[in-house]
Amino acid sequence: MILFNKHFNRSLLPAQQKYGAHLIGRWMTNDAKDSVEVFAIWQYASMEEYQQIEQQVRNDREHMERVETGINLSAQERKLTTCF
Repeated sequence: MILFNKHFNRSLLPAQQKYGAHLIGRWMTNDAKDSVEVFAIWQYASMEEYQQIEQQVRNDREHMERVETGINLSAQERKLTTCF
């Protein structure tokens, strides 16, 4: 889970904030199958703002490259986070 937290903090959070999303809270829970679920609640002024921000994030090449290649993670960390 530490690796996903690193990925979230270095890649996902900054990209959302760059385009105006506001993180309200983020929680992690362990389930019975020994895996972890992550819940994040974001605030947007409207559905249109949400759609605009999501499109901007998806169109951000630098962000998408970080997510796809795990540029902020070591090779071992990239291997462990590919399921996300």
